[in-house]
Amino acid sequence: MAASSRTTGVRPATLADAVSLTRFEQRAFTGYYAAHRFSEAQFRYYLARPTTIAHVVERGGTIVAYALGAQQTASRRHLVRLHSIAVDAAERDRHLGSRLLDAFLTEARRRRCRRAYLEVAADNSPARAVFTHHGFVMTARLHAFYSRSVDGLRMRCDLMRAHSGSKRGGRPPQRG
Repeated sequence: MAASSRTTGVRPATLADAVSLTRFEQRAFTGYYAAHRFSEAQFRYYLARPTTIAHVVERGGTIVAYALGAQQTASRRHLVRLHSIAVDAAERDRHLGSRLLDAFLTEARRRRCRRAYLEVAADNSPARAVFTHHGFVMTARLHAFYSRSVDGLRMRCDLMRAHSGSKRGGRPPQRG
């Protein structure tokens, strides 16, 4: 395999990734997810904050997967929210979503977060399976969260019980 076509390991995202993340976001999120895309300004905002946890995977210098979330502040600093996770369609058989989620949860634990939460489309079975595999449980159904016809599910993970490095399985999530 040529070096330019190799997939890199998971690495922390930096402010310099904002433009590339925005381009990836445009490719990755279509349909009802398009209304929920992050802008370059939003990526810059998050990537400049010390409370953000963000990781990327590249192939040939192009981002093909990422996860981004933020630790809460003050009295809620024990909570972390996964805002977005995406894997390029051509990369979904490589377990990148699971690897990114492992990295996200590992960093959250390192920061002494006790609970993680996220929202996912109710009809996104692959993502729900990966989240469940990593210890997330559904806590609420969010009517018309993604569109008039697509509900969301709020999920929570107790980081003190769930363990990192879980076995791989299922298809990586499209959007979290």
